[in-house]
Amino acid sequence: MLTYLLATLVGLSLGLLGSGGSILAVPILKYTAHLSAKEAVATSLATVGAVSLVGTFLAARERRVLWKQGLLFAIMATVGTFFGVELARHVSEKVQMGAFVLVMGYAVVRMFADGNSQSEDESEGGLVSAIAKALAVGVLTGVVGVGGGFLIVPALVALFGLSMKKATGTSLLVITINSMVGTVFYSQSVPLDRLFTGKFVVAAVTGLFLGLRWSKRVPEERLKRVFAYLLATVCIYTGVSEFLF
Repeated sequence: MLTYLLATLVGLSLGLLGSGGSILAVPILKYTAHLSAKEAVATSLATVGAVSLVGTFLAARERRVLWKQGLLFAIMATVGTFFGVELARHVSEKVQMGAFVLVMGYAVVRMFADGNSQSEDESEGGLVSAIAKALAVGVLTGVVGVGGGFLIVPALVALFGLSMKKATGTSLLVITINSMVGTVFYSQSVPLDRLFTGKFVVAAVTGLFLGLRWSKRVPEERLKRVFAYLLATVCIYTGVSEFLF
Protein backbone atom coordinates (compact mmCIF):
# COMPACT_ATOMS: atom_id res chain seq x y z
CA MET A 1 0.00 0.00 0.00
CA LEU A 2 2.84 2.43 0.88
CA THR A 3 4.44 1.78 -2.52
CA TYR A 4 1.27 2.75 -4.38
CA LEU A 5 0.73 5.80 -2.17
CA LEU A 6 4.25 7.00 -2.93
CA ALA A 7 3.71 6.21 -6.62
CA THR A 8 1.23 9.09 -6.74
CA LEU A 9 4.18 11.43 -6.11
CA VAL A 10 5.57 10.47 -9.53
CA GLY A 11 2.45 11.71 -11.31
CA LEU A 12 1.78 14.49 -8.82
CA SER A 13 5.08 16.17 -9.65
CA LEU A 14 4.40 15.97 -13.38
CA GLY A 15 0.92 17.43 -12.90
CA LEU A 16 2.10 20.23 -10.62
CA LEU A 17 5.45 21.08 -12.21
CA GLY A 18 5.44 19.46 -15.66
CA SER A 19 8.55 17.40 -14.88
CA GLY A 20 10.66 15.77 -12.20
CA GLY A 21 8.51 12.95 -10.90
CA SER A 22 10.11 10.15 -12.87
CA ILE A 23 13.34 10.46 -10.91
CA LEU A 24 11.45 9.46 -7.74
CA ALA A 25 10.21 6.18 -9.21
CA VAL A 26 13.44 4.17 -8.91
CA PRO A 27 14.06 4.78 -5.16
CA ILE A 28 10.37 4.20 -4.40
CA LEU A 29 10.44 0.89 -6.24
CA LYS A 30 13.77 -0.20 -4.79
CA TYR A 31 13.26 0.69 -1.14
CA THR A 32 9.52 0.19 -0.61
CA ALA A 33 8.75 -2.54 -3.16
CA HIS A 34 12.19 -4.14 -2.62
CA LEU A 35 12.93 -4.63 -6.31
CA SER A 36 16.46 -5.06 -7.59
CA ALA A 37 18.03 -2.02 -9.25
CA LYS A 38 17.44 -3.39 -12.74
CA GLU A 39 13.83 -4.38 -11.95
CA ALA A 40 13.25 -0.92 -10.46
CA VAL A 41 14.64 0.78 -13.57
CA ALA A 42 12.52 -1.40 -15.89
CA THR A 43 9.35 -0.74 -13.88
CA SER A 44 10.22 2.96 -13.68
CA LEU A 45 10.49 3.14 -17.46
CA ALA A 46 7.05 1.56 -17.89
CA THR A 47 5.61 4.04 -15.39
CA VAL A 48 7.33 7.07 -16.88
CA GLY A 49 6.15 6.05 -20.35
CA ALA A 50 2.52 5.64 -19.28
CA VAL A 51 2.34 8.87 -17.28
CA SER A 52 4.09 10.83 -20.05
CA LEU A 53 1.67 9.36 -22.62
CA VAL A 54 -1.28 10.79 -20.70
CA GLY A 55 0.61 14.07 -20.35
CA THR A 56 1.28 14.09 -24.10
CA PHE A 57 -2.42 13.83 -24.95
CA LEU A 58 -3.25 16.59 -22.47
CA ALA A 59 -0.53 18.83 -23.93
CA ALA A 60 -1.69 18.00 -27.47
CA ARG A 61 -5.16 19.28 -26.61
CA GLU A 62 -3.49 22.60 -25.85
CA ARG A 63 -1.54 22.40 -29.13
CA ARG A 64 1.80 22.31 -27.32
CA VAL A 65 3.07 19.10 -29.02
CA LEU A 66 4.91 19.32 -32.33
CA TRP A 67 4.71 15.74 -33.54
CA LYS A 68 7.27 15.82 -36.37
CA GLN A 69 9.98 17.47 -34.28
CA GLY A 70 9.24 15.24 -31.30
CA LEU A 71 9.44 12.07 -33.38
CA LEU A 72 12.74 13.12 -34.97
CA PHE A 73 14.26 13.85 -31.56
CA ALA A 74 12.89 10.59 -30.15
CA ILE A 75 14.53 8.60 -32.96
CA MET A 76 17.92 10.05 -31.98
CA ALA A 77 17.25 9.47 -28.30
CA THR A 78 16.28 5.81 -28.76
CA VAL A 79 19.71 5.12 -30.24
CA GLY A 80 21.15 6.25 -26.94
CA THR A 81 18.56 4.19 -25.05
CA PHE A 82 19.69 1.01 -26.79
CA PHE A 83 23.29 1.61 -25.75
CA GLY A 84 22.20 2.63 -22.27
CA VAL A 85 20.31 -0.63 -21.73
CA GLU A 86 23.23 -2.64 -23.08
CA LEU A 87 25.57 -0.78 -20.74
CA ALA A 88 23.26 -1.42 -17.76
CA ARG A 89 23.31 -5.15 -18.47
CA HIS A 90 27.08 -5.24 -18.02
CA VAL A 91 27.50 -3.15 -14.87
CA SER A 92 26.85 -4.05 -11.25
CA GLU A 93 23.86 -2.75 -9.34
CA LYS A 94 26.19 -0.57 -7.25
CA VAL A 95 27.52 1.14 -10.35
CA GLN A 96 24.00 1.55 -11.73
CA MET A 97 22.72 3.08 -8.49
CA GLY A 98 25.83 5.25 -8.26
CA ALA A 99 25.00 6.68 -11.69
CA PHE A 100 21.43 7.22 -10.53
CA VAL A 101 22.57 9.15 -7.44
CA LEU A 102 24.76 11.38 -9.64
CA VAL A 103 21.86 12.10 -12.01
CA MET A 104 19.55 12.84 -9.08
CA GLY A 105 22.17 15.13 -7.53
CA TYR A 106 22.50 17.01 -10.81
CA ALA A 107 18.71 17.40 -10.99
CA VAL A 108 18.67 18.79 -7.44
CA VAL A 109 21.34 21.37 -8.28
CA ARG A 110 19.42 22.44 -11.38
CA MET A 111 16.15 22.79 -9.51
CA PHE A 112 17.73 25.04 -6.88
CA ALA A 113 19.60 27.07 -9.51
CA ASP A 114 16.99 27.47 -12.21
CA GLY A 115 13.96 28.69 -10.28
CA ASN A 116 10.89 28.81 -12.48
CA SER A 117 12.37 28.34 -15.94
CA GLN A 118 15.31 27.33 -18.06
CA SER A 119 17.91 30.01 -18.57
CA GLU A 120 18.53 31.39 -22.04
CA ASP A 121 22.07 30.06 -22.10
CA GLU A 122 20.75 26.50 -21.91
CA SER A 123 18.66 27.08 -25.03
CA GLU A 124 21.75 27.69 -27.13
CA GLY A 125 24.46 25.43 -28.42
CA GLY A 126 23.40 24.52 -31.93
CA LEU A 127 22.81 21.29 -33.80
CA VAL A 128 25.76 19.26 -32.49
CA SER A 129 24.94 20.11 -28.88
CA ALA A 130 21.27 19.22 -29.37
CA ILE A 131 22.09 15.85 -30.96
CA ALA A 132 24.55 15.10 -28.17
CA LYS A 133 21.82 15.87 -25.64
CA ALA A 134 19.40 13.58 -27.46
CA LEU A 135 21.88 10.71 -27.26
CA ALA A 136 22.63 11.55 -23.61
CA VAL A 137 18.91 11.47 -22.81
CA GLY A 138 18.67 8.00 -24.30
CA VAL A 139 21.69 6.70 -22.41
CA LEU A 140 20.34 8.09 -19.12
CA THR A 141 16.96 6.52 -19.80
CA GLY A 142 18.53 3.15 -20.48
CA VAL A 143 20.92 3.16 -17.53
CA VAL A 144 18.94 4.78 -14.71
CA GLY A 145 15.33 4.89 -15.91
CA VAL A 146 14.68 8.64 -15.87
CA GLY A 147 12.86 10.63 -18.52
CA GLY A 148 15.56 13.27 -18.95
CA GLY A 149 13.24 16.24 -19.40
CA PHE A 150 15.90 18.56 -17.96
CA LEU A 151 18.00 17.81 -21.07
CA ILE A 152 15.21 17.36 -23.62
CA VAL A 153 13.58 20.78 -23.25
CA PRO A 154 16.67 22.96 -23.91
CA ALA A 155 17.76 20.59 -26.69
CA LEU A 156 14.39 20.97 -28.45
CA VAL A 157 14.67 24.74 -28.17
CA ALA A 158 18.17 24.67 -29.68
CA LEU A 159 17.43 22.12 -32.40
CA PHE A 160 14.04 23.35 -33.65
CA GLY A 161 13.74 26.87 -32.23
CA LEU A 162 10.64 25.99 -30.21
CA SER A 163 9.15 28.20 -27.55
CA MET A 164 9.55 26.92 -23.99
CA LYS A 165 5.83 26.13 -23.80
CA LYS A 166 5.88 23.97 -26.92
CA ALA A 167 9.25 22.43 -26.03
CA THR A 168 7.83 21.30 -22.68
CA GLY A 169 4.80 19.73 -24.35
CA THR A 170 6.86 18.08 -27.09
CA SER A 171 9.30 16.71 -24.51
CA LEU A 172 6.47 14.57 -23.11
CA LEU A 173 6.16 12.85 -26.50
CA VAL A 174 9.91 12.19 -26.55
CA ILE A 175 9.87 10.81 -23.00
CA THR A 176 6.90 8.57 -23.83
CA ILE A 177 8.58 6.99 -26.85
CA ASN A 178 12.00 6.75 -25.23
CA SER A 179 10.64 5.16 -22.05
CA MET A 180 8.53 2.63 -23.93
CA VAL A 181 11.47 1.63 -26.11
CA GLY A 182 13.59 1.26 -22.97
CA THR A 183 10.89 -0.91 -21.37
CA VAL A 184 10.89 -3.22 -24.39
CA PHE A 185 14.69 -3.51 -24.33
CA TYR A 186 14.73 -4.24 -20.59
CA SER A 187 11.90 -6.78 -20.76
CA GLN A 188 14.11 -9.05 -22.85
CA SER A 189 16.40 -9.70 -19.90
CA VAL A 190 14.68 -8.37 -16.75
CA PRO A 191 11.46 -9.94 -15.40
CA LEU A 192 8.65 -7.40 -15.20
CA ASP A 193 5.71 -8.06 -12.87
CA ARG A 194 2.90 -6.84 -15.10
CA LEU A 195 0.22 -6.81 -12.41
CA PHE A 196 2.36 -4.84 -9.97
CA THR A 197 3.55 -2.51 -12.73
CA GLY A 198 -0.04 -1.90 -13.82
CA LYS A 199 -1.07 -0.94 -10.28
CA PHE A 200 1.95 1.31 -9.88
CA VAL A 201 1.13 3.03 -13.19
CA VAL A 202 -2.51 3.57 -12.17
CA ALA A 203 -1.39 5.17 -8.89
CA ALA A 204 1.07 7.43 -10.75
CA VAL A 205 -1.55 8.51 -13.31
CA THR A 206 -3.95 9.26 -10.45
CA GLY A 207 -1.27 11.53 -9.00
CA LEU A 208 -0.95 13.23 -12.39
CA PHE A 209 -4.61 14.22 -12.46
CA LEU A 210 -4.49 15.37 -8.83
CA GLY A 211 -1.46 17.49 -9.65
CA LEU A 212 -3.17 19.06 -12.65
CA ARG A 213 -6.18 19.87 -10.51
CA TRP A 214 -4.07 21.51 -7.78
CA SER A 215 -1.53 23.20 -10.05
CA LYS A 216 -3.42 26.49 -10.28
CA ARG A 217 -3.88 26.83 -6.52
CA VAL A 218 -0.25 26.93 -5.38
CA PRO A 219 2.52 29.22 -6.75
CA GLU A 220 4.89 27.28 -9.01
CA GLU A 221 8.01 28.72 -7.37
CA ARG A 222 6.93 27.40 -3.97
CA LEU A 223 6.15 23.99 -5.46
CA LYS A 224 9.55 23.76 -7.13
CA ARG A 225 11.32 24.69 -3.93
CA VAL A 226 9.44 22.03 -1.92
CA PHE A 227 10.10 19.40 -4.59
CA ALA A 228 13.80 20.33 -4.70
CA TYR A 229 14.11 19.70 -0.96
CA LEU A 230 12.22 16.42 -1.30
CA LEU A 231 14.50 15.34 -4.14
CA ALA A 232 17.59 16.31 -2.15
CA THR A 233 16.36 14.21 0.80
CA VAL A 234 15.73 11.19 -1.41
CA CYS A 235 19.13 11.65 -3.07
CA ILE A 236 20.92 11.65 0.29
CA TYR A 237 18.91 8.66 1.53
CA THR A 238 19.68 6.70 -1.65
CA GLY A 239 23.39 7.49 -1.48
CA VAL A 240 23.62 6.55 2.21
CA SER A 241 21.61 3.35 1.73
CA GLU A 242 23.66 2.20 -1.24
CA PHE A 243 27.17 3.10 -0.17
CA LEU A 244 27.31 3.43 3.61
CA PHE A 245 25.24 0.41 4.70
